[in-house]
Amino acid sequence: MISINRAVYILLAIILTMTICLPCSARTTDELEVSWSADGALTGTTGAMWLTFELLKDEIAPKKCIWCETNDMDESITDALSWPTPSHAARTADIMAFGAIPALSISSLLLSSGLDGRIQNAGADMLLLAESITLSSLANQFVKFSVGRARPFTVRNHYNMYKDRADDNLSFYSGHTNMVFAAVVSAGMIAHYRHYDAEPYIWGIGIPAALFVAYTRVAAEKHYFTDVLIGAAIGSAIGFLVPWLHKNNNKSPSKTLSPQTLSLRVSGNILTMSGVF
Repeated sequence: MISINRAVYILLAIILTMTICLPCSARTTDELEVSWSADGALTGTTGAMWLTFELLKDEIAPKKCIWCETNDMDESITDALSWPTPSHAARTADIMAFGAIPALSISSLLLSSGLDGRIQNAGADMLLLAESITLSSLANQFVKFSVGRARPFTVRNHYNMYKDRADDNLSFYSGHTNMVFAAVVSAGMIAHYRHYDAEPYIWGIGIPAALFVAYTRVAAEKHYFTDVLIGAAIGSAIGFLVPWLHKNNNKSPSKTLSPQTLSLRVSGNILTMSGVF
């Protein structure tokens, strides 16, 4: 089974490749304005920083918990959702977060632009999707390395369940949940602004899949409920904001009346006016 670190590196390689190759065709395309120089540099920089932090995790992750205590709500939810073999839930979450959901987000946007006859939008769409993922993931790293919350399996003394000791105190907030919600919401908002016909399917499949990732992270005893709740909220916020900030507000300027849009007609004693507004 693929390890979490290898999965992260594979996904990062895909994102950085997208940043280099796809934005060559990214430009102002109808509803969304995308800049290769600004957005490409931002995505590449945040992706590279994300990768650097992952590579240096053994050195920079807190060796002891900074936030060590828990609460009754988090503990009771973990008790209720934990799988008999939590490591199976962890593997499931890895496959979904670093494989299935990114693939779903990428393919849904590519298919949507192709079916709508606007494949030229693909570069811009992919760049905005990658930007949402790298920004949300880098923000998550800053927080979890600073907060140092002990993971549920460490609080329960289940150390033998997982081997990566550098990961023991990185519970808050959930990076998997944060990333998948950023990807799904970003893809959904891009489809919304583009008026893609496939938008309902992106939301209808993507949100339940992202919620399943959040569930499996708790079931794996990797995160508490509050970790995945905050991860979902922040990931969704960034996934919404990135496309929203790139809206082309000049796409549909309001029309004003002009003599060419109006016509007058006299019929008997009745004066009628018609026009295009």
